Amino acid sequence: MPPKISIITITKVNNYGAELQSFALQHKLQMMGAYAEIIDYLFYKNPEFRREKISEPFYPFPLKKRVKEYLLPIVEWIKALPNRKANLRRAAGFEAFHKKNTRFSQKRYRSYSELYNAQLDYDIYCVGSDQVWNPSCFTNLNPYFLTFAPKDKHKFSYASSFGVSSIPESAKEGYQLGLNNLDCISVRERSGVSLVKQIANKEATEVVDPTLLLSSSEWHQVASTNKVPRGRYLLIYTLTDSPIATQAAIDIAKEKGLNVVRICKGAFVQDKKESGITNIIDAAPDDFIGLFEHADFVVTNSFHGTVFSLIFNRQFLIYLKRGKANNSRQEDLLKNVELSNRIVYEGDEPNKDAIDFSQANALLANLKEKSEAYLKKHIE
Repeated sequence: MPPKISIITITKVNNYGAELQSFALQHKLQMMGAYAEIIDYLFYKNPEFRREKISEPFYPFPLKKRVKEYLLPIVEWIKALPNRKANLRRAAGFEAFHKKNTRFSQKRYRSYSELYNAQLDYDIYCVGSDQVWNPSCFTNLNPYFLTFAPKDKHKFSYASSFGVSSIPESAKEGYQLGLNNLDCISVRERSGVSLVKQIANKEATEVVDPTLLLSSSEWHQVASTNKVPRGRYLLIYTLTDSPIATQAAIDIAKEKGLNVVRICKGAFVQDKKESGITNIIDAAPDDFIGLFEHADFVVTNSFHGTVFSLIFNRQFLIYLKRGKANNSRQEDLLKNVELSNRIVYEGDEPNKDAIDFSQANALLANLKEKSEAYLKKHIE
């Protein structure tokens, strides 16, 4: 009988990176011979999540961040109001993607107490990737340290991310307890290895994001061309607004004779009509993959935008604001494949030389092999 593995991670939040990494890990474990499913525990940003006193952060949360957590969803909702139908199509597309491709537990856990009162019966427990350990998450992070799992079961992390390069002093005790609950730890960034050592005095293995465990041909199998435009195009995908990145994309597209297409981060238009940029506001995760696969050039500031540019060997530039705490995700990945020169810190001149992906692909293959060996050890 194959081992039965549960995965807990961030999913069902209508975020491309979150949905694709959760699918990728479950799918890869399945390909490796395990029976794997994602525990359908709703992330606190899901509208159906039921907040409780016990589900609040286990460390003091700054008032400014609390206000932002409450206001941001309202702002996003207001932005999406003029495009209600597109918003519904987008949400339906995310749901359809998981229904077709991802295996979830039969029971959905809408609250912290529901998860901790559940009688779970898995052989192995895994906390997956994405920013599951980010101290800016306005929720109790204990589920993502697998403290709900039976004490006698094997518990490990795969490519879990702090999302930042430092942890608030007031949070360190909770993180230390959580990390010490895990039998084995792997993280997505080099900075995460240092944080685990600093907080819990434990060794961590650096592995690749789950999306990088699947090859371009495997991603092609789940990609959709429904949103791919006719003709050659440059693709923009930015999670934080960057007028500099947008202008650079327009200039590069003009030089290369490309149209400009943007995957919008939500169901609202990000560019003015006169910009000449085609905004796609209702892409599903499979549309997202297809748009990266067929792009001639990519301009992004997103980690998973960087990942899919690498997977499909797309010419790309990454625009980052110098000194931001969450830059480590892209910086570490590109350092590992010796493509740090594709990062443009705002104010710097971009490197417009064509990328020869042969060395990057070889380095990525080695990282992938190491990451698969880590997973294989834990499912055996």
